[in-house]
Amino acid sequence: MVKSFEVYKSLCQLPALTGGRISANSGNRTLLSVDSIWSQRDLVRNDTIKFSKKYIVQLEKGASDTSGIVCSFPPDEINEFAKSVWLYAIFSRILYFVRMCRTYTADCRRVAVFRKVTPTKRSGAANSPEASEFLDVFDVVLNSKIHSCNLKSAEQHGKVHIALGQPQWSPDGNRLLYVAERFQKIVGYSDPKYQPPHDDYPECNEFAGKEHWGEQMNDICHPVIAIFDLKTGMITVLDHLMDDWAPTEPVWQPDGGGFIFVAMNEKPIKLGRLFCFNRECRLVSYNLESGKAQFISPPGNAISSPRFSPDGAMLVYLATEIGGPHAKASKLRLRNSDGDVILVNTVAKTNSDEEFPGLYAADLPQRCWSNDGKRVLMSSVWGSTMVILSVDVGNRTVSKLKDSRDCLYEHSWMLLDVAEDCLLASVSSPNSPNRLALSRLPEKDSNCQVKWLLFPETAASEELRKTFSWNSLCFRRSALPDEPAELGDAKKHPVRSHLLKAYRQGSISADCMATRRSPFGLLDKLCPFAGAVCLFRLCCSSWQVYFFCQRELGMNDDVVFLVNYRGSFGFGEDFLQALPGRVGKLDVLDCRHACDTVCEYDRHIDPNRIALFGASHGGFLVLHLIGQFARHFRACVAMNPVTNISAMYNCSDIPDWCVVEALGEDLKLGNVLDKQKQRVMWEASPIQYAEKVVTPTLFLLGNSDLRVPSSQCKEFITILKSRNVPIRVLNYPENCHSLNKVDAECDFALNALAWIDRWCWSNDGKRVLMSSVWGSTMVILSVDVGNRTVSKLKDSRDCLYEHSWMLLDVAEDCLLASVSSPNSPNRLALSRLPEKDSNCQVKWLLFPETAASEELRKTFSWNSLCFRRSALPDEPAELGDAKKHPVRSHLLKAYRQGSISADCMATRRSPFGLLDKLCPFAGAVCLFRLCCSSWQVYFFCQRELGMNDDVVFLVNYRGSFGFGEDFLQALPGRVGKLDVLDCRHACDTVCEYDRHIDPNRIALFGASHGGFLVLHLIGQFARHFRACVAMNPVTNISAMYNCSDIPDWCVVEALGEDLKLGNVLDKQKQRVMWEASPIQYAEKVVVTPTLFLLGNSDLRVPSSQCKEFITILKSRNVPIRVLNYPENCHSLNKVDAECDFALNALAWIDRWLKTTAEEQQQRHLASF
Repeated sequence: MVKSFEVYKSLCQLPALTGGRISANSGNRTLLSVDSIWSQRDLVRNDTIKFSKKYIVQLEKGASDTSGIVCSFPPDEINEFAKSVWLYAIFSRILYFVRMCRTYTADCRRVAVFRKVTPTKRSGAANSPEASEFLDVFDVVLNSKIHSCNLKSAEQHGKVHIALGQPQWSPDGNRLLYVAERFQKIVGYSDPKYQPPHDDYPECNEFAGKEHWGEQMNDICHPVIAIFDLKTGMITVLDHLMDDWAPTEPVWQPDGGGFIFVAMNEKPIKLGRLFCFNRECRLVSYNLESGKAQFISPPGNAISSPRFSPDGAMLVYLATEIGGPHAKASKLRLRNSDGDVILVNTVAKTNSDEEFPGLYAADLPQRCWSNDGKRVLMSSVWGSTMVILSVDVGNRTVSKLKDSRDCLYEHSWMLLDVAEDCLLASVSSPNSPNRLALSRLPEKDSNCQVKWLLFPETAASEELRKTFSWNSLCFRRSALPDEPAELGDAKKHPVRSHLLKAYRQGSISADCMATRRSPFGLLDKLCPFAGAVCLFRLCCSSWQVYFFCQRELGMNDDVVFLVNYRGSFGFGEDFLQALPGRVGKLDVLDCRHACDTVCEYDRHIDPNRIALFGASHGGFLVLHLIGQFARHFRACVAMNPVTNISAMYNCSDIPDWCVVEALGEDLKLGNVLDKQKQRVMWEASPIQYAEKVVTPTLFLLGNSDLRVPSSQCKEFITILKSRNVPIRVLNYPENCHSLNKVDAECDFALNALAWIDRWCWSNDGKRVLMSSVWGSTMVILSVDVGNRTVSKLKDSRDCLYEHSWMLLDVAEDCLLASVSSPNSPNRLALSRLPEKDSNCQVKWLLFPETAASEELRKTFSWNSLCFRRSALPDEPAELGDAKKHPVRSHLLKAYRQGSISADCMATRRSPFGLLDKLCPFAGAVCLFRLCCSSWQVYFFCQRELGMNDDVVFLVNYRGSFGFGEDFLQALPGRVGKLDVLDCRHACDTVCEYDRHIDPNRIALFGASHGGFLVLHLIGQFARHFRACVAMNPVTNISAMYNCSDIPDWCVVEALGEDLKLGNVLDKQKQRVMWEASPIQYAEKVVVTPTLFLLGNSDLRVPSSQCKEFITILKSRNVPIRVLNYPENCHSLNKVDAECDFALNALAWIDRWLKTTAEEQQQRHLASF
């Protein structure tokens, strides 16, 4: 591996071309300046650096080689926070478009650069300044910086979002248009600078849930458009241009009186934007003088890349129909004074590789028009390569530019810039990294033949080209014997794939393979959406590392095979649309057939030494392959794989992918995913074959992956572990779906190489004192070792009856303990160990309590209620033994005078709070251990505010521990029924017990299982409750099973049986879990205003499983609020989080208890 790492370091010397620009010399039109931007991995700095390289080119007519380069300048590192917007930046096949943080005026006199800089510490200042975003403006003629603005200090907006649009100079070159985050300065409850607002509902938003645009765009929540005026140095922010639409890609109108922009629909929720070209967007025109915005494009489309012609008379843009697969074909539309027309339409099917398959383009170049405004130039996927297209605006025809040399056949071409009828492009292939190329735009009658001027390649690139050979295979397959009937049209579409080989002498024929049988790597496309295509864009991919290392180590006969299964884009819409509704079947069978075919095609490939590598959808496929065809493969590497589509649906930023690909229909937000659809998703997933897997598998998981969260892999990994399948799991902190950080990429590439090589090539102490739950309190027990008896230590004073005791230490026959009750926080107590014949009576020395504790004790009264309940009229038959077990609960009251009798309540009817115990397991018990719990905060605040007559009721429903095993074991298999009915009955009973409690003013609070219960209560008995607060609640047990650290809880409580690791959870069991969950009531019943308190680091009940429940309530206009607490686990135990959620819960409950019956009825009607 040492040598492998050295080889990897040499590969890191290959830079990636990320952008370029052409500038013409005003005096000599054939003398061009070419400025290129490159990125390169720096392993020492653990960062991707960026540098520019400039060339002066003499481009004569007919120039075809590098002799036209007059001079080149040394690379110059830049610190702009320019970034490439990667569309599927994983391994060899990569399509990306570049938005740079520098932009030029039309006359190229001024250039604006956005960069992140740490200013120098001012003389005498105590602290060094923090890094800030700066906007610098340079004058090219004066050769100097003419303006610099610290955007952070200006406090006009937040972070600049280059990913949402290239900054644009106005036609006069005095104003700069760009997109940034809305400025927000929030002070939390726990901040010393906090000042309560002057309104009725002082709810703090420090931890309010912020919707964002998903994977790699989670810092984009509320984009706004900003205009920088160079003359005044002022920044103007235009916010709320269109309600419920987020502005992106602003472009100045030709007269400078306004601009157009692309508006993204934010309702009902924000879904993942990156890689998804089918999100609803519309083109909007904004007039600066009138301040009015209006839609100018038809609805039902995803709009991108608006580009004005040189004379400003025409506007072209890409439009894709919303819904369906993420990367389907786009239309090129043109808007002018005559209206809006389609220049290039979609293509259903092609009969040959030479026929135009339709536009599969993510973006148009910033400058894409010919000088005469008659042609639009762009890059698009054509088959398995990227090509440059010329679209004739007049006759609406599309032509592919063709290189005049055979040596560049089937290379991929990415158009970077168009200026002065010259084209700047990047050319690459599987064995040749990015290379800069320049050419004149061919004449219309030239058959689109182009003679490219190729810029020099690096020594490392040349070495890489000598390492690999490659060729394409295209084949049709007949239906396999075990293929489902609905896939019988398998022969309709040819499947094109690429075979790559490492070789010694440079021959690229198939016969040059070494004599010994070579392992074969089937690498599926690693895109995050259905449809793979080989674009060969990344200069240092994992398979290149693998080949290069094998060559250096003397094992240089390996083969890599990349498959464009049906569902890939670039081959026409029929080919793309063949996959939705057949995922996990059609794509898997295509890959299997490709594997069998290539083994027959090349006799040097050993079919018994095949390894698999895939990421995202590719990971989904390789796990399917090792499940369905278990003993065909030696090793498998799965990077952020989809293992269970039904589980991914609940936690991914692209739930629509799950619905489209598995069900073949569009996502309908607001509807619960029913049992039948969940079953179909599950059957399309690798999880159903997990019990059959025997192939050694390496999992590469990004902990910050929002697209395919690693939590949905947990069940699959657990099953493999329990069945002793050799596996290894690598987790990469702070890495997203593409694992694109430098250290992560280095680690997973070399670990994947090592894994594949390994598996392809390897043949006086007489009493024990302890605390334990006894009934609804904690007690101290003495266990006699000799006679095996248990005794409870009893306090000799009645005032401490029913308090909870926690033993802290035992030494010298002395006991140190903590004592507490609902109205008395922890207090230290000390006593001697009682004699054996003393009836276990203990005289405790109580340490002084604090003034705050004393005040709290004077605030509350409390007493216990114990009752048995008869079966309710609507209670299921299997719960008919409801009278067997008494239910003990605690009633707590706030009062003025200190009396603890039930008659001391104030005369007005009091709101009632049902708070379940906040334990993370089934069976909650009131241990009264927490010094400052949420209900204590609630009472204390109510007392201070003069509203001190509220009641809190805590229920030990059946299933709680401390009351014997029968009481505890009554719940498993009946969760969501028995516990919910116990709580309902407790609520009814306490209202009858205390006449001061108003049954129409009841609020609920619960966490974990308690959250599960309160959501059940507002679902099953919707109109009984005014408000609800749910902290890290269980909403869907079947979804929780796939992502929780306690999957056994889901099985035990919902099914009443023990977890059997190694077995797939079948459809029937998933249905039972779903029916025991609150999610089944979300769609049609829930109307109660609900506050969700979620810990982002919760591993017990991950917040992802709440997503569907929250989305449904939002879409039904149920009043909800979501507070997310970063770096907080299941208990939300950080100080600022506890302060925030306690006071926000108080504000929420107060707010909704104040509503009138009429307001409540109107809200209920609005929800339906």
